[in-house]
Amino acid sequence: MEGININFIGKDGKPFPIRKHPGRYFFISETDLKKLKEINEACKNRGIKHLKEIRIIGRGGAEGNKPFLLRAPEGGFLEGRYLCILAEHAVEFEEVRKRYEELIKEEVREKAEEEKEEVVRKREEGKYVYCVIKSDREMRSFGDLGIEDTGGVYTIPYKEFAAVVSDSPMKEYDMRDENVKEHEEIVRRILDHEDTVLPVAFNMVFKDKRTLLVTMSKARKALRKAYETVYKKVELGIKAVITKEAREKIEKSRSELVKEFESDLLKTLDGKFASLKKLDLFSDRLALNMAFLVDRDKIEAFSEAIEPLCNKYESFKIQYSGPWAPYNFVDVRILGRKGGK
Repeated sequence: MEGININFIGKDGKPFPIRKHPGRYFFISETDLKKLKEINEACKNRGIKHLKEIRIIGRGGAEGNKPFLLRAPEGGFLEGRYLCILAEHAVEFEEVRKRYEELIKEEVREKAEEEKEEVVRKREEGKYVYCVIKSDREMRSFGDLGIEDTGGVYTIPYKEFAAVVSDSPMKEYDMRDENVKEHEEIVRRILDHEDTVLPVAFNMVFKDKRTLLVTMSKARKALRKAYETVYKKVELGIKAVITKEAREKIEKSRSELVKEFESDLLKTLDGKFASLKKLDLFSDRLALNMAFLVDRDKIEAFSEAIEPLCNKYESFKIQYSGPWAPYNFVDVRILGRKGGK
């Protein structure tokens, strides 16, 4: 750290008397005076030696506080405006300045130690895994996206793959909607950067990097197989919800109408998806819930094919979602049921 420089200007380097003011004085610039006061206040707040008072005078009589314009020895004026400070203050401040510089150096050292400890702690911290991608063995960063403000999301490479993680305390994350949605949104952000993503289930936390790499080694064959399945593909979802108006009218023929809609849907989408899965009907009003594995270059054709069905089946409200990472088409617990716990 560079030394703190405050200039006290006197006559031939010595203090001088001022009429009506007992004692001898140095000139000090307004800028240096502000710096002196800040340093003195900092020392005071830290309980170390400081000036008990700071007596300043300027032009304008016995209580003068207006600054002077100070002439330079070679003529003209010095830059800035000046006041006068007691010579005793200049002597006392030299000791204050030295102690303050020592204090700052100590704080710099402490901060460096804290940063070093933080790096070590981060290495030893748990790893929350969001997904797995192909890797070029270089660590990559995706920004400060981590779940529950856990910080930077980055890759931990292993062979041809890399786990996308954030540093995390070893804990069980609450499976509330906002957490699950945050996890899914982070994976979706990765999907924006990668052509193929292997999603990992919510709440997969490994106790450290080594444990994660050992698990990836054991799962390498499964990772390869899953990657081949979803290579350059995404998941699109379709739900058919029975409208309130139609619910009572179609109660007797509901199953027939759902079968008709499903058949029509699959004919409409023929050749536009690689695979499909029927998902749970988690509501009485939910008539159909399907996930489709779709090539990235067929997303637009798939989306356009859905539109006519929305008008054709007025008894249903068609909900179309995606693209998502293909959660329903890979083993989402591919890295182990309980992570690294």
